[in-house]
Amino acid sequence: MLEALAKQSNQQLMLYCAYGERSAMALKKIITARFENIRHLEGGMEAWIHASGPVKMASQ
Repeated sequence: MLEALAKQSNQQLMLYCAYGERSAMALKKIITARFENIRHLEGGMEAWIHASGPVKMASQ
């Protein structure tokens, strides 16, 4: 499924999770599926918030 998605998408993909561990594991899998335009938020949302990165809460 990932290989098919990689062939269809020319958009950038950003992976993130709470602390960065799960998104790092997903990154390894996605790289093997030949995604090219991919980024990973090292340290996850915790690191982003700690670095004063902007966060907008989703409306319910």
